Amino acid sequence: MHSAAPAILLAALSLPSAMAGQCSAVGQYSTNSAGFGSGGNTIANGGSLKLYDADSNEIGAYDGDKSVCSDLITFGSDSLDDTFSWGAACGGSGLSGCHGAYATQTHIEGEEPTSDTNFYGVGESVESECIVYFDC
Repeated sequence: MHSAAPAILLAALSLPSAMAGQCSAVGQYSTNSAGFGSGGNTIANGGSLKLYDADSNEIGAYDGDKSVCSDLITFGSDSLDDTFSWGAACGGSGLSGCHGAYATQTHIEGEEPTSDTNFYGVGESVESECIVYFDC
């Protein structure tokens, strides 16, 4: 009977971390331009930043005035205990990298960004996305 007690205690202490899920922060950036080369005119650019729970349900969105291509954006959700901090860099092909922080997870490197460029007439459209997974 005594030999089972340490195993039960260890299982009970591990339960909260085992039940924790992987949430995600997803940054999307898009830009449309007309013209040739670097002399082209940017028609529109924009982005979105959203939080998702472990079941891929949207639980929050950043609605401030900073671009998704920012050194630091901090926002939260009623579904999370702490706020999430986002940082991302952008280049000519959209998002070039992202990272985040949540609770005691102080620097979480994001996945490799995905990007899609479409050329039309005399312009181009660039869509890119970067995801940071974190324990929530």
